[in-house]
Amino acid sequence: MTPALLGFAIALAGPEPAPLPPIGTNQAYQQGVKEVAGLLENGQFADAAKRASNLPKTEFTVAVKSDGVDADTLALFKKSVDASIDAWQRAVPGLKVSFAAKADLLITLVGEIDGTKTLALFPSPDPAEPALEAVVAVKRLSTKAVIDSNIMTAEANFAIGQYLGLEQVPSPMATMFRIDGFGVRSLKVDSTAAQLAKTTLAQSQILRGHAKSKTKVEAAFPGCFVATQDIDFKTVTQGEPQYFQFEVVNRGRAPLTFVIQPDCSCFRIDYNPVVEPGQTGIVSIAMSTTEFQGHQDKGLFLYTNDAETPTRRISVHGTIKPAYQFTTGWPTEKTFAMTPSGVKIQYFLYADGPLPFEPRKVAVSGVAAATTFAPYEGPVPGVEGNVKGYRFEILVSPSSPVGRNLGAIVVQTDSEVFPTVAANFFVQKGVDVSPKSIYLGDIQGIGEAWAILTGMDDKFEAVSAESADPRIVPTLEKLKPGVWRLRTTVKPGGFKGSLAGTVTVKTNDPDSPTIVVAVQGYVK
Repeated sequence: MTPALLGFAIALAGPEPAPLPPIGTNQAYQQGVKEVAGLLENGQFADAAKRASNLPKTEFTVAVKSDGVDADTLALFKKSVDASIDAWQRAVPGLKVSFAAKADLLITLVGEIDGTKTLALFPSPDPAEPALEAVVAVKRLSTKAVIDSNIMTAEANFAIGQYLGLEQVPSPMATMFRIDGFGVRSLKVDSTAAQLAKTTLAQSQILRGHAKSKTKVEAAFPGCFVATQDIDFKTVTQGEPQYFQFEVVNRGRAPLTFVIQPDCSCFRIDYNPVVEPGQTGIVSIAMSTTEFQGHQDKGLFLYTNDAETPTRRISVHGTIKPAYQFTTGWPTEKTFAMTPSGVKIQYFLYADGPLPFEPRKVAVSGVAAATTFAPYEGPVPGVEGNVKGYRFEILVSPSSPVGRNLGAIVVQTDSEVFPTVAANFFVQKGVDVSPKSIYLGDIQGIGEAWAILTGMDDKFEAVSAESADPRIVPTLEKLKPGVWRLRTTVKPGGFKGSLAGTVTVKTNDPDSPTIVVAVQGYVK
């Protein structure tokens, strides 16, 4: 082919299409890609270069500032940001993150944010501003408890992921999962987050390259339209399966890809994840109601590559009438105090009408216990009138270890719909320590973590805490009557390597007068 014919063929082919953001990326990133592509399509290369400067970069800068936070907490948070940067750089080869006064990512640490929120994100398309400011609150819950270094690291991981274009996910222990309160969260960057970040970085670099070389692109993007905002299954009886459908319409000019992540294992979902322009996809859902009772509000999280609606939650809600009741008649926590002779627990199995099944066998797991059951007709604590069904009696051995022990009663039935009926309960002996030991992970500079001490009643007091290792500094804080926090701060000085020690807590509990909590970490 002659050069003239080659040029003519290229002209006929038109500009190459702009990269389509992958599902799982956030709205700020997807809108940025769409805006840059639109500018390139119109030949506005200088404006495209400016807009693309706030897309994720392989080499980017971070700044940390605070407002109303003490110096020690800020220093601890900066160490957590260091750990987070290290985790991201290990997961994404070639990523280079440094600190600067004028940064691409600004993380602001504050005491509290209005309402129940503990994180606020402020993305900006303006090259003169940070691409993202993440405001993190250190005080959580009604107790105004301060987060430890592990949660600080998880929040920094999340903020960096947001800068790189990643969206929040509902999967616990994923890098991009978060909750506003306390809870165990991943301190690592998982492979899914790393792969998405590699894609957003590559796409951003392609767009910046097009702006620099003054190359036009075709700004063809999908347009997702879902008329269904929520699904109301009204009131149904427990055990009755529910079936739903909704449509996903692509009103754009490029293929729409989407994925649905439910927040409950009760859903089975069937769909084609790609919808061509002008076409409609059908999502079919089957929901099991066997394991739930009462009002339900479950979520289907729809992730798309449409910049206008990259993420949405479709609520599936309604009321499930109980097919049976399996209860102790005890307060909802179902925690029973151990006595020198053990503890006796009663469960009652009944229904408003006839039971839809008959019990055949019963077993208890988690604690040493004997159990029996027999037909029962009579009162149940907290229930008006008499009931008719079965009573299960559990006798838990006093040999249970000190602390809060989880037990479960499992009843096998003659029903195909309800083959087993189960309930959890707790037996507490002495003081419960959660977690049982304190692990600080990698420590850079100063490390901090904590455990919660819960007594048998409101009279419990933690009297003192000390450590034989001067590098481990324990402090006690009363959160509410009967509940204390043991905070451990590790100040390793010049020490490097594995650190292992203990903290000894003295209490007024006769079953737990002395509590020894192991403390471990690795000083880098």
